[in-house]
Amino acid sequence: METDHITVRPCLDHEWHAAFDLLTRVYVGEGYVAAERARQFYTRENIEPAGTFLVATDGNAILGAVLLLHRNSTLTQVAGPDEAEFRILAVDPQGRGRGIGEALVNECLNRSARAPLLARAVVLWTRSNMTAAQRLYERLGFLRTPERDAQLPPLPIGPGHVERWVYCRPM
Repeated sequence: METDHITVRPCLDHEWHAAFDLLTRVYVGEGYVAAERARQFYTRENIEPAGTFLVATDGNAILGAVLLLHRNSTLTQVAGPDEAEFRILAVDPQGRGRGIGEALVNECLNRSARAPLLARAVVLWTRSNMTAAQRLYERLGFLRTPERDAQLPPLPIGPGHVERWVYCRPM
């Protein structure tokens, strides 16, 4: 998919480091994940088998990334049967406002509608304080599903309890 000279596609071999650097700048830099947890989780060995790791690029730099999970992925947290799930959506702060997040989500929606996923809905979770992300999801047709929300226990490494807000978009 291409939008305003932004291309969304699977991450190439030579881009993984830059994509994980972006995730770290966003999630650690904005206080959502502890640095040690990011070092453990943002690895190719962890992410690649779990799904399709998509990047948004302008041809020079990685401006955004998202992980669209495979069906029955070990990283699935909120998807039920016949649902697709995406995680770790991040857009470089310097690239925000250019439609990069929207392009990444739309690519997840497009891929979720096709084989092998053929999803009837796409789900994700976010935190209550991620208001910009919530506005994006709602603009793209995602609805809050509070009955699926959860209070997650603290990780050994990271912030305290995390409130998980679930969003769902029927296909």
